[in-house]
Amino acid sequence: MNTSPQSVAQSTPVVSPVAVIGATGKTGPRVAAGLEARRITVRRLSRTSATPFLWEEEGTWEAALEASSAAYVAFHPTVLGRPPTTFASRANHAAAQGVCER
Repeated sequence: MNTSPQSVAQSTPVVSPVAVIGATGKTGPRVAAGLEARRITVRRLSRTSATPFLWEEEGTWEAALEASSAAYVAFHPTVLGRPPTTFASRANHAAAQGVCER
């Protein structure tokens, strides 16, 4: 089985956008580039993106995740200064919008 990047890119179906939360951080740009190399549409999200995603402002989540089939999330509990259970509510919100758990 050929698993070279070119082979993967040729065989990977194009899906609805994958939201990359933290697209201007340390890992987000690399993840987004890797997905795009595989012909997967990426929605790069950050506090300063055209459609912003702010952890602390729930009102930004729906528009940011709209029409995404999956999401890459780089999250550390200190982002909000709250316990990790806060992240669970964000994940539940995304799932309610149809973002798949992978």
